[in-house]
Formats: sequence, C-alpha cells, structure tokens
Amino acid sequence: MTSNDWLDRLLNFPRDHKEGSKSPHQLITQLVTETDPPRPGRAELTRLVTERVRDSPELIELWQRYVEDLRRSPAPYMKGLVVGLWDRGERDVVEHDNEVDACADLAVREIEFLMRWNTD
Repeated sequence: MTSNDWLDRLLNFPRDHKEGSKSPHQLITQLVTETDPPRPGRAELTRLVTERVRDSPELIELWQRYVEDLRRSPAPYMKGLVVGLWDRGERDVVEHDNEVDACADLAVREIEFLMRWNTD
C-alpha cells in the first residue's frame, strides 16, 4: 500500500457506499482498521484533498451525488460553489471560487464528521 492509498480510499468511499451494502460509518471504520491513516490538521487535509480533486475531477460529481443522498441532520451540502452545513437551516456557509475548492471543502467536512476527527 502506498502512503496515500488511505486518501484515495477515503475520497472514493462514496462510490463504495453506493455500490455496496455498507454504511459510510462501516466503510470508514474498515478503512481506518486497514490503513491506519495519519490525522493531518485541517489545513493539510484540505491541501491533500484539493490536490487529489484537482487531479481527479470526477470526484466532484461523486461527492455531489453522495451528499444529495444524505438523509441526516446535520449534513454538508454543495450548491454550485457554495458549501455549508444543513442543520434545520444553513450554517457555516462558504462560497468558493471554483468547483475543486468547493468539493474539497465538502469532502473535508464529511471526512471530519465520519472519522470524528477534530483537525482544527
């Protein structure tokens, strides 16, 4: 396993979730058990995710579809270049300059939630 396999698996877990029978939490638990990923701070995680999304723009649609199917509150959302958290109303809303940055923000929010990381 290469040093960034954990990141590839993390960013592609929405596809694994859609194609399989495991919940997001089950997939993340499995990923952590199998890869023992590092716990970078939010800035470093965002940098890594942004680079990967820039190199693999198909991740934008994958993550957009994933969050559209979420049925929980709070839940992250992405509307065009706007990313926020829906929790009986919008909060923590950020408007980005491009889709790559918006998707990276969205993915980092969900990764932090699912992994229960406090990366600040």
